[in-house]
Amino acid sequence: METLDELSAIEGHGTSMITLGLSYKPASLDMTRKLLHQEYGVAGNIKSRV
Repeated sequence: METLDELSAIEGHGTSMITLGLSYKPASLDMTRKLLHQEYGVAGNIKSRV
């Protein structure tokens, strides 16, 4: 059950939640970019990485 433990640890981290959002909801890429821009100011870099 390591996966459940990992998910529990991930819950508190915004970055990991954004990553999970990308994994499960590709349609929310624009919202993810906005979140990244708010926290890191790298909204423009996400398209080249994904």
